[in-house]
Amino acid sequence: MAEKKGVLETKLRQKEMLEQMLGLEKQHLERMKKSLAGHESERNAMRETLDQTAQRYKQLQEEISAQNLRRDQTTTETDAKNLELEQAKSRLFAGRQTLSLKQAQLDQSKSDVEELSRTLDEKEARRGQLEREIEEKRREGERRLEVLMEEMEGKCQREVKALEEELEERKKEVEAKIEQIEKDTAMLQQEQEHLLLSHASTMETLHQEQSRSLLY
Repeated sequence: MAEKKGVLETKLRQKEMLEQMLGLEKQHLERMKKSLAGHESERNAMRETLDQTAQRYKQLQEEISAQNLRRDQTTTETDAKNLELEQAKSRLFAGRQTLSLKQAQLDQSKSDVEELSRTLDEKEARRGQLEREIEEKRREGERRLEVLMEEMEGKCQREVKALEEELEERKKEVEAKIEQIEKDTAMLQQEQEHLLLSHASTMETLHQEQSRSLLY
């Protein structure tokens, strides 16, 4: 009887351990789902970085527009100098010294315009290069983001699916073992009841025989 009781206690402990293992597997699945949410947060951060790059591109366009405006203003000033030169020619009688001074001023203005034009040409070229680089980086960022998102989503889905399949398989195994333990427990209880009844019957028979012996 003591041996049967020990087997019963062992089966019960096994049942408790299997239920604990099932709980741990469920907790692991929840952690994986939270990890997937973290990957989505990283994806949103990468999109925010891409938006910041687009804002920087817009800022560069505004700066270049301001530079073009300044160039137009300088061209207007040059036209004014040309008009002033024509007026100086019409007043040639005022003296060659005044004309020479105005010519020098005009030459300086032209030189400034040429220098500014070269600077603007360089900046225009730089702007074109920056636009190409920004566009290339934007496309590359989009491609990398898309690939990374697909890889992360695929990986997480495969891991979650594998965990769910493994959890379902283990759940079935645990349920089967629990069912077997319950069957074994019921069988042990029946055997114990049978032993108790048999023992009681034996004791009753022995008691009756002792009673008859005393009567004789």
